[in-house]
Amino acid sequence: MDITIVPLNQLIKADTNVRQDDHTENDVAGLAMSILAEDGLIHPLTGFQKSKKRVAIYAGSGRLAALNKLQAEGKLPETLKAGIPVVIKDTGRTDQISTSLAENFERAPLSPMDQFEAFKSLSDEGLSLDDICRRFGVSEKLVKQRLALANVAPVIVTAFRANEIGLAQMQAYTIEPDAGVQERVFTAISRQAHPGAIRRMLTESETPITSQFVTFVGIDAYEAAGGNVKRDLFDDELSSLTDNELLFRLCDEKLGEYTEAIETDGWKWVETHASVDYDFLQNYERVYPVEPELTEDQEARVGEINSRIEEIEELLAVAYDADDSDTDEAQEAIKALENEAQSLESEHDVLTDEIFTDALKSNAGVIITINRTGDTHYHYGLVRPDDVESVKAESASENGSSSDTVDKSNALSNALFADINSATEAAVQREISKQFSVAFLVSTAHLAQSVFFGAGNKQRALSYAPTLSFTQSPSVPMTSEEWLHDQIEMWKERLDPIKENLVSGLAYWKKGDVQDLHGFCA
Repeated sequence: MDITIVPLNQLIKADTNVRQDDHTENDVAGLAMSILAEDGLIHPLTGFQKSKKRVAIYAGSGRLAALNKLQAEGKLPETLKAGIPVVIKDTGRTDQISTSLAENFERAPLSPMDQFEAFKSLSDEGLSLDDICRRFGVSEKLVKQRLALANVAPVIVTAFRANEIGLAQMQAYTIEPDAGVQERVFTAISRQAHPGAIRRMLTESETPITSQFVTFVGIDAYEAAGGNVKRDLFDDELSSLTDNELLFRLCDEKLGEYTEAIETDGWKWVETHASVDYDFLQNYERVYPVEPELTEDQEARVGEINSRIEEIEELLAVAYDADDSDTDEAQEAIKALENEAQSLESEHDVLTDEIFTDALKSNAGVIITINRTGDTHYHYGLVRPDDVESVKAESASENGSSSDTVDKSNALSNALFADINSATEAAVQREISKQFSVAFLVSTAHLAQSVFFGAGNKQRALSYAPTLSFTQSPSVPMTSEEWLHDQIEMWKERLDPIKENLVSGLAYWKKGDVQDLHGFCA
């Protein structure tokens, strides 16, 4: 085989090269790194003399692209600057196409396991990760993956070579570095087991890296405290934390940082728990926030705010419909009005938002926990069993009656009350039947009432009777299915603040959220 050294600028791709599609940037970059690592070409290119100063390459177009890339970047190895080794053959087009096809199609690739073990052999010979990466033009992550697969327990490798298990299952075993543990799980589980089932058995006593507790603490803080992370080299979201005791100690410590604000706000007690379920919360009764008592000046200010917001809404309606509404000046004026309205609404909320009075706080407490997204969640107004009678006494004192008697001097007769209620309900039913959006809202509220606040709860979603500010905590039927538990927890957390008037509360939700809730409840 005669090799000719040909200047790089004289080499072109032949039209007989069967690879018509250009190589990807990643492929070319990988070949370029390999050429740099070897300080030249392991195999020469193959081509024919197209003209006096042109050699057409029909075998090695990828290496030619990599060489041109290195030349453009000023990185061409010294050994190649004088010219590129090329086998020049004076053959016909048929032979050229056959040679190109053989290089691109007929070459038998190494089996996956052979590739894994070849990387391991290089590592065993003393090559570092960086050396292997540079030599083959691949990433460090890929080398780590190959080495992990090569180090799987021999009995699992044998099954893989025999096609008894697939590559995805092999990858699942790599999350556990101990080959003995891998083999025990492999022996206990079906050959057709899903990769997820394999990972669960290998990490059953550990906490997933996607857990809300990990999000709350932060992976960096956990590792800084000495915690170990069992990394999944193929999908980091499948990694897990092995030191649960440390993780939950860090959760408790961080939750403790939020207690001071509650303690100084007048609550009787505050507790922190990384996680609570609704069975736990059933041990407590609840008190709920009430409308604040405004001073005359505050009442006047609320009236001013409402009037101004109405004026702004009228001004905006005109501005939006104006012919010149698209001009910069008009848009600036509209933005100013919108900002003013937003500021006024915020002020209105500050003045009128429901609050827990000092009297309510004096007999109730707060539990701070971690919600499903890894943020703090506050359960306000919880009443311990020992404080229930104090709350009832306080409520009776504020209402001017004992807890066992009711002032009936202004009460309607049962018959009259029933007639009024029936007439009101009939009128509302007729109006609801004409408005689908309202009917859907009421239906959703009714479903949510049944699902989240107990089938035994007699209160209807749409009710004309007054509600008490003190009631038994709701119960949620629990299930062993994790996804259902998460959904219940998420919706319950959103519904709790509006449980006393679901229809009104849901009216402020986004339409899509109401539809999602309806679907889940159904």
